[in-house]
Amino acid sequence: MMMLAALIVLGVAGADVVGWFITRFARGRDAVLSAMIGVVGWAVLVAVISLPLGAPVWGIPVILVAVVLWPVLTGLWAAAALAYLGVVALLVLLAGPLVVDLAFVAGSPFGGVSNERVVALIGVALFLGLSANLICRGALRRARAAEEPSLVTSTGHTQQGAPGLRARLVESLRTRWLTEPLRPGEMRGGRLIGPLERWIIVALALTGAQGVVAALMAAKGIVRFPEISKNSADGSKAEEFLVGSLISWGLAGAGALLIWMT
Repeated sequence: MMMLAALIVLGVAGADVVGWFITRFARGRDAVLSAMIGVVGWAVLVAVISLPLGAPVWGIPVILVAVVLWPVLTGLWAAAALAYLGVVALLVLLAGPLVVDLAFVAGSPFGGVSNERVVALIGVALFLGLSANLICRGALRRARAAEEPSLVTSTGHTQQGAPGLRARLVESLRTRWLTEPLRPGEMRGGRLIGPLERWIIVALALTGAQGVVAALMAAKGIVRFPEISKNSADGSKAEEFLVGSLISWGLAGAGALLIWMT
């Protein structure tokens, strides 16, 4: 079960990396098709290596479905990522009792390396990079969006002029891994700060430096305080900071816990 959980994390994280890489080269109408073909190919590769690594046979279709549907579901609904975390958590709980390996936490994170731990380390490292950024971006986009009337009528038909599910799916896949080009002099440090922050939190947690993790979180709040205080009238900056930070920290904590359990 632990190997299957680690492979799912590796699979969904790799799907975003493959999609991001392909969309750097394939543009226009071919971008979506090329990216999804790459994702399917990656899913097959992860499924093929799952058996030699010790995953159950019935885990092969689970991996294939989970990896292929990851960009589709999380592109349409940001909260779909919670369902994936729930599935991974369930597999971890089914694998055995929730007992932290204190010797592993106190020592080197590479001590007593098993296949499960290697896969979990690689998968978590990838996931906390690009995939976690996409989750935070989707959650913030959802938080900023104003309430809109339902696009579906009581009879189940799409309202006239409203995009159907297929159109929404194609658009979400087309823009999932693409970002607007930077303007001259513009910096988007969050693309790097977020992954670095999550990797540092995991590294500190794995070495038993939880106090340093708390200090890091507090320091981030102090650094952002002047910007937040200037926006005290409507509080949107504070809410944005809390939403993004809590999701980011939660994902880092979940990643550290998965590595602990392997």
